[in-house]
Amino acid sequence: MSTEPTDTAESTQPARTPFAIEKGHPIPTGTALDRFPFAQMEIGDSFFVPKTEISENTVRSYVSRYLKDKPTIAFRVFAIEGGARIWRTEPKKIES
Repeated sequence: MSTEPTDTAESTQPARTPFAIEKGHPIPTGTALDRFPFAQMEIGDSFFVPKTEISENTVRSYVSRYLKDKPTIAFRVFAIEGGARIWRTEPKKIES
């Protein structure tokens, strides 16, 4: 006879977890991308994100996420003193 515990679908013991289940917290609306003015930018526009807000790599990730499924829009991100600057640029020409 085995002394190993068995895991069955009929088990009534709650799973042990360090996380408390809470009720009554509304789901936030919008996304992290809403913090940035990507959609309002025209070619040549830029904005600055201080390093104290988020890292340059995180900014690049947000730009990449925004550009998903938007092949006609392009941005450039550069690390500059104190943070990162994001420019809306001309999209690269796709040669056929």
